[in-house]
Amino acid sequence: MEIIFNKKLVETKEIDGEPCILIKQLIELADIHFTQVYKKLRNTYSLKKYTRGGGRNRYITLEGCVKVLESFREPNDALINVLKDCTKQEEPSKAPTPEKLIDLEMKRLDNEKLDFSDLEKRVSLLEVKSNNIVADSCISKAHFQKRIEDSENKLEDLEANLRDIDNHLSYLNDKPNQSSFKDLLKECIKEIIKEELTNERA
Repeated sequence: MEIIFNKKLVETKEIDGEPCILIKQLIELADIHFTQVYKKLRNTYSLKKYTRGGGRNRYITLEGCVKVLESFREPNDALINVLKDCTKQEEPSKAPTPEKLIDLEMKRLDNEKLDFSDLEKRVSLLEVKSNNIVADSCISKAHFQKRIEDSENKLEDLEANLRDIDNHLSYLNDKPNQSSFKDLLKECIKEIIKEELTNERA
């Protein structure tokens, strides 16, 4: 089938029982920059089902052409109306033959396979992220465990020092006429304990 618009002629090609044209032919008919069309096809998932083939010989169905143009043109655009008329002309010839039904079913299975493949990639990414989180948590746990052990060791040392201090105080309490020395020693001990506690909190 031929499509004529603005003195430009394009011949359709039937792929999977649907009339298609090259994407570059759509760009020529619409007289728009190629980035507009390719950006729309790349970023709009619902339009991917209308594309056929790949690389430079990438086709798009006439219905897909209408959908693409409708996404950034008015619905009553002249080219959109021409493409709609062409799709209506093709409708009577689209009898559901067994071969076509098989092709459609295979196409559906291929699309499902692509979707499943995309899902597998997403699951793999989630697994990598979860493994990283587990590894980070193990490192953090080991770090905190080490700090706890260090704190326990410091507390044990402090308790030992306090026992020694208590023994010295008991000894001094038994000695007469040394109250001034004991008071001085008590003040020194307070300062030592205060310093130990400050270091422990830091």
